[in-house]
Amino acid sequence: MTSPPTYHGVVWRGNKQRAWRVKVKKFGKTFYREFKDPEVAARVYDCAAQMVHGPDAVLNFNGEPPDHISRAQIRQWLLTAGVLRI
Repeated sequence: MTSPPTYHGVVWRGNKQRAWRVKVKKFGKTFYREFKDPEVAARVYDCAAQMVHGPDAVLNFNGEPPDHISRAQIRQWLLTAGVLRI
């Protein structure tokens, strides 16, 4: 059995959730979102980190969100969590 992939900003929640958790922090606030697929979580992290931290963000891929989740949706999640300000 191979070990799961390791992505920056993504951790495995193996207890009750059994999901990959994205975590982005800024302004003393934390954005969390959980996904079943580690690559989807990593792509959401990349897009979110780029919005929050700008060009200094550490990315796993190219900063583009997964196909089924829009940038606008991720932006709204970040605004709701308070880690992104207008």
